[in-house]
Parts: sequence; C-alpha cells; structure tokens
Amino acid sequence: MKTTTRYLLVGLWNSVFGVGIFLILSQSFPQLSDSLILLIAYVVSIVQAHFMQRKFVWSSSEKYFQELVRFSGAYISQFVANLVLLQIFVRFVGLNRSVSQVIIVLILTVVMFFVNKNGVFRAK
Repeated sequence: MKTTTRYLLVGLWNSVFGVGIFLILSQSFPQLSDSLILLIAYVVSIVQAHFMQRKFVWSSSEKYFQELVRFSGAYISQFVANLVLLQIFVRFVGLNRSVSQVIIVLILTVVMFFVNKNGVFRAK
C-alpha cells in the first residue's frame, strides 16, 4: 500500500479520534473555553497520532525521542493554526465550534501530510 494511502487511512482515524475527543470534551464541559478544550484534545491526539503514523504510515525506526520532538513541534504549530482558524470560524464567520473544528481538521490534514513527509518522518 502506498504511503499516501496509508497516510489517508491513518489520517482518517486520527481525525475521527481527534475530533471525537474535541466533541466529547466540548459536550462534557461546555463551560470550558474553546482554547482549553482544543489544548486538551491536542495533547491526547498528538500522542495517539505519533504512534499511528510512526508504526503504520512511515514505518520509522529513527530514534524515538528525536522524532517525537519533531512531531510534537509540527503539531504544536498545527495547534496554533487550528486555534487561530477556530476563533475566526466561530467569532467572525459565525459557525459553531463543532462544525468549525471538523472543517479545520480536513484542511490541516492535507497540510500536515507534507510537513510529516518532508520534515518529521523524512526519508534517509
């Protein structure tokens, strides 16, 4: 199976997982801010996503910690972009946060493929 196909399948799972965590937290703790809900969801999702991508997409055998640092850095950058986009979609566009988050995840999934391919899990 091609890398792009594996990435899309794992990305689909990671997206469902990440959005699911976001929605569960959002519904369970409506009094929490969008930012805090997104932060908690990202921390949980990053750990899960790194495992899935390392094992099933990129078959990486690189030193775990160095790779995790790069992966976390990429996803922290994604978090900042997500946070900005979430505020724009909710405050200025007028969408609710759940719909906004689904749209944002779809956009950022494509961007992150190239970041992972060329930076995080770079071929030797």
